[in-house]
Amino acid sequence: MFPNTFFATMDVYGIPGLGIDSNIYILQEGKQAFLVDTGMGTHNDYIQNNIQRHIDLDAVTYIILTHEHFDHTGGIDNLTEICTNAQVCMHRKCKSALEKKIAGTSTAMGKPMPMVHRILGDGDVIKLGSSQLEVLYTPGHSLGSMCLYDKKTETLISGDTVFSNGDFGRTDLEGGDPRELVKSLAKLMKLKIKNLCPGHGPSIMGQGKTHLNLAYQNALCCL
Repeated sequence: MFPNTFFATMDVYGIPGLGIDSNIYILQEGKQAFLVDTGMGTHNDYIQNNIQRHIDLDAVTYIILTHEHFDHTGGIDNLTEICTNAQVCMHRKCKSALEKKIAGTSTAMGKPMPMVHRILGDGDVIKLGSSQLEVLYTPGHSLGSMCLYDKKTETLISGDTVFSNGDFGRTDLEGGDPRELVKSLAKLMKLKIKNLCPGHGPSIMGQGKTHLNLAYQNALCCL
């Protein structure tokens, strides 16, 4: 389920990932829009058509990557080609992992290193019109994992840090660390979260904290 308009002043649209592709989220306020994640670049027509159902490609000003894995970054070259006004944003450790071609990244699989326009850090704020998204650094699934949080509507865009139904990102790939993931989930537990928009699978409206609590307990059991 990918509902929209649950932000106070901003519309959000989900493009469900096909196969192992990540979900892609479109955040829009007025004539400006952001994309969150890219898929791995093998379903470009599907993604472009779904973006254009909601916004003009020229409206995209930021493409934000939640982390460095190929299923979230592999489509960046295609999206920057069609969204010519977009700047690419990621955490500094995401950038470092892509540059080093760490296993599981799109660059390790032969994709070009994207041009990075803005490096994000924990606590940074990304403004979209009157809306504000807070950057939360949440390592554990990968070195450069981060989430985006809208305090006004208690909405978390979580990448692969946490999914619905008590699931969470794997930690067995290079850069993964189960103890760091538990710390990241504990960090998120301090927030008021109604809505959860994960990197894979369905979004959760209204009961996001319940799903996060379950993920935290499950992750503790895996230590």
